Amino acid sequence: MGETDRSAAGPAAGYHYQAQRALLTLLNEPVGSGRELAMETLDDLAISDHESMVDLEQLKHSIRKSALTDRSPALWSALENWMDFLGTTRFAQIRQLVLVATDDVPTDSAPARLREDRRKPQEAEARLLAVAQERPGNKDTKAARERFAALSKRDRGTLLSKIIVRDGTAGVTEFRPQLEQALGLALPRAGVDEFLDQLVGWWEKRVVDLLVGRLKSVIYDEVAEEVGRLRDMYNDAALPPPDPALKGSLSDALAAAYAKAPFVHQLQFLALHDERVRLAIRDYHRAYAQRSNWLQEGILVTDELLEWEQRLIEEWERAWVRMLESVNEDDDEGAVSAGRVLLSELEDSTLNPLRSGRDRFLHIGTLHGLADARHVGWHREFEARLEAVFGPKRPLARTSSTFEEIGGSA
Repeated sequence: MGETDRSAAGPAAGYHYQAQRALLTLLNEPVGSGRELAMETLDDLAISDHESMVDLEQLKHSIRKSALTDRSPALWSALENWMDFLGTTRFAQIRQLVLVATDDVPTDSAPARLREDRRKPQEAEARLLAVAQERPGNKDTKAARERFAALSKRDRGTLLSKIIVRDGTAGVTEFRPQLEQALGLALPRAGVDEFLDQLVGWWEKRVVDLLVGRLKSVIYDEVAEEVGRLRDMYNDAALPPPDPALKGSLSDALAAAYAKAPFVHQLQFLALHDERVRLAIRDYHRAYAQRSNWLQEGILVTDELLEWEQRLIEEWERAWVRMLESVNEDDDEGAVSAGRVLLSELEDSTLNPLRSGRDRFLHIGTLHGLADARHVGWHREFEARLEAVFGPKRPLARTSSTFEEIGGSA
């Protein structure tokens, strides 16, 4: 990693920290508080209420944790920004000026005397004034120190009376555990990682809207509504949205890899057009890749899938018997035509959905998986024809194995 990369790491981490802190702040607001959060207005974060009182947060994120001391540029930068409010009408509306830092404060320091649990603002003032009057002192903090020293004792006391230091806060790498804790009982029983990904993705769009001015602020209720909407997707009666990365078009290499699969032979028995076969391969591959992901994430369990597949097989059996009754034994063209009708009928069926049954590719792809395992078929002679190509059917085969043989989600 070059020097440029290292120098960019801090600002990038700081941006993510600001976005993460904003979401956690809203999630930790009391229900019905009505407080609004804005970004990059009066400060990094500004949280206001219906009485027009506001808490300002200035965020200081360090990639490598150190100490926030009396002489830290981060501390003096915050003080310099906040001194701008002295003597303005806005200052009376500020309830708290909060310095949020990932660094820890030493016990015997001015920032330690401004923590919520041990506030001693007069002692903090004395220590800061001593640093402000040092000569020459740190040139990076010179302007801020000179301004602080020039304030009247009353203004210094008024300023420090509103300052709170929250040190040792979790950084960007510790965001997920904090987010889970803030959500608490709102987390779904399964698919937690995917649920959090969806929530964070939604929030990042809100952050961009706040930063470019499309939104002025966000309230707790908006976040709560989105959490509730996502939570409904992960209940026992529904499946979450499928992974959009699996929706892409089928590559020629992947289509060629599936060309000799049993379910593809079954489609060829019906003399289907190449494009119809290609669509079936795409649905099959996407369905089994998505099933695999949901099984790994705990959203689905094997027993539920097997029970659903058994219902699909039973539905096929009834439709299969009806088809056989409609075709004469010596009518080869009629057998092909009837097989096409059977396939279309079962692809379009909504009798046996998996939970909500919203995603048709999952239903259609699983049907082709059952055809791959030779549990179902479309042509009346599918069993004999497949045996001639692949040999006897495996007696214990429960579902398709071609997806795993070709390499999973490759």
